[in-house]
Amino acid sequence: MISEKDGLPHSHIRCILEDIHGRIWVSTSGGGVACRLEQNFQHFTRKNGLSGNRIYAIHRDTAGVIWNAVSKNGIQLLDSTGFQKTLNEPLLNGVKCKTICSDTSGRIWIGKEGRGIVRQDTVGWQQINTKDGLPSDWILKLLENEDGSIWGATYGSGIFKINDFDTLLIEKYIKELPSKRIGTIQLDAKGQLWFGTQNGIVGFIDKNDKVNIPNQKGIAKTPIRSIVFDDYNQIWIGTKGEGIYFSELDTSLSFTKLSDIKPNYTQNTYLMLVDS
Repeated sequence: MISEKDGLPHSHIRCILEDIHGRIWVSTSGGGVACRLEQNFQHFTRKNGLSGNRIYAIHRDTAGVIWNAVSKNGIQLLDSTGFQKTLNEPLLNGVKCKTICSDTSGRIWIGKEGRGIVRQDTVGWQQINTKDGLPSDWILKLLENEDGSIWGATYGSGIFKINDFDTLLIEKYIKELPSKRIGTIQLDAKGQLWFGTQNGIVGFIDKNDKVNIPNQKGIAKTPIRSIVFDDYNQIWIGTKGEGIYFSELDTSLSFTKLSDIKPNYTQNTYLMLVDS
């Protein structure tokens, strides 16, 4: 367990990533960003380079540059020379940018609360919202699919996939889902998109774009916040208020609750990563 006693700037962790040098970066809601250097954390806040202390998302692009979604101040880049000035882009200002991803062509996709998606390419910045076919402008998470398409999850209008970037061909998955209120999405090793709902249901969309809801038991009907897969064919589920569950990946899912968490630790699990 690593906490504020061990050097973290804040206990509310938003994102974790590894940079091209193998360093671990931790973004927090209120304590800025921390970089793990050997056994210590180096802190970055408004006092030494950041434009805000609430970091809603971080992402490493194909060039190794780290994109930081800072408070409601837009995006601030971190490159080999340090933190740069906040990007001068009106489409990113005054809104929470909650998710960032890049595709194989180097385009950057940024999902916002209540204002859809902003995409950056060689031409510039483009706004994508419900007028262009999105099911909602409240974007929870964006992921690149193995075929180059972009998966997206919304807060209350299901899941979507952007297949054609020029014509913005957008597929919507709403009625097929057990709930429109999605908690998280994650791709598995087969390229299937798994999702967890706010009422504790786990399912996936296969490579034929069919929604599958496996039989499942042993998991509380509580919001699912995180999904990861390990190297032993297991799925791990992080929940709001009910801790962590895991199951063998099979036609049905029989979950076991992780029991060796100390009683004084929180049962709210918003983020999980698999250490390679």
